[in-house]
Amino acid sequence: LIVNLTMSFISRSFGLSRSLLCNNSKLVLRKFSDVGGSSSSSGGGGGRSVRGLNDILASPADQLRPNILGMGDYAFQINDVLVRQSVILLPDHFLMWNAKCFEDITIKSLALFPILYPTVEVLFIGTGETYNQQLPKELITHFRKKGIVIEASSTSNAAATFNMLSSEGRKVACALLTLQPVPDDYYLNEFD
Repeated sequence: LIVNLTMSFISRSFGLSRSLLCNNSKLVLRKFSDVGGSSSSSGGGGGRSVRGLNDILASPADQLRPNILGMGDYAFQINDVLVRQSVILLPDHFLMWNAKCFEDITIKSLALFPILYPTVEVLFIGTGETYNQQLPKELITHFRKKGIVIEASSTSNAAATFNMLSSEGRKVACALLTLQPVPDDYYLNEFD
């Protein structure tokens, strides 16, 4: 009950998706059997594909340090989990993030990071397939006052940098938009 109430508070307060949060201390996870480039896929789309998914059960305690192993237009492979939306990665776990496009990267959508303990040193923000817009100066200033350095780049570069520094044990986090903005009807069409 405490875990569910805490996750409910986090999801409402920080705009995180509840679909991957606790339900009786079990999560339904999808395990990658194969990541390939064929056009028949159930994954990322746009030439980047994921095949052969198997359902498995695991508790949140079973998760290792998050490591981004792959990505598609609308999905990430984090350890053995397929995440079909934007994601926040912390030093020891990850959360789904409701941001869909660059305009959704705001102080409010990133409000989780200043209240974390221990504080992360650097927050990498992945802005999608390319990095062609600057983050608002007030966002960078807000986090600098809280002792968090913001580094923005393309999602693939932010993911690679996070993986490298996280593997060294550094206190880093990242907020990654999907490579392509997720269409509003994506989930409806995907599971019809």
